Amino acid sequence: MQLQWHYESRPDLGILALAGSLGAKGAPRLHGATGWALYHGAGPLIMDLAAVTEWTTLGQGEIIRTALRLSEAGRTLEIAAAPGPVPAFISTSGQPAITVHADLAAALAAHGAPAEPTGEFREWRSGGWPHPNTRF
Repeated sequence: MQLQWHYESRPDLGILALAGSLGAKGAPRLHGATGWALYHGAGPLIMDLAAVTEWTTLGQGEIIRTALRLSEAGRTLEIAAAPGPVPAFISTSGQPAITVHADLAAALAAHGAPAEPTGEFREWRSGGWPHPNTRF
């Protein structure tokens, strides 16, 4: 399955949920989704990988590049629900720190954010997002 994305912009953070394969073909799509999140959001970006079926070293490299892009904009990257063990080069890359959470609920709790947004939020998704009637 081609990588799909869903982005939710809240006042103090963003959530970028991914679904499908994060590999060589998915890396450009993640790059584009990151640009969308940079333009439409603020605060930390939580990348929810719960629906990612595989992540290759090329996809993992794109996550490092995402952290760098966010850092340049004064934002941070956090990962929720990694599909398997988190490779050491992500958690100890020497690049901007990437906080890793067990799941989206834990990531939101770390920010004192409710599971359901309160107040204003906006959302966008790629055309093939597998859950069209749900946020995540």
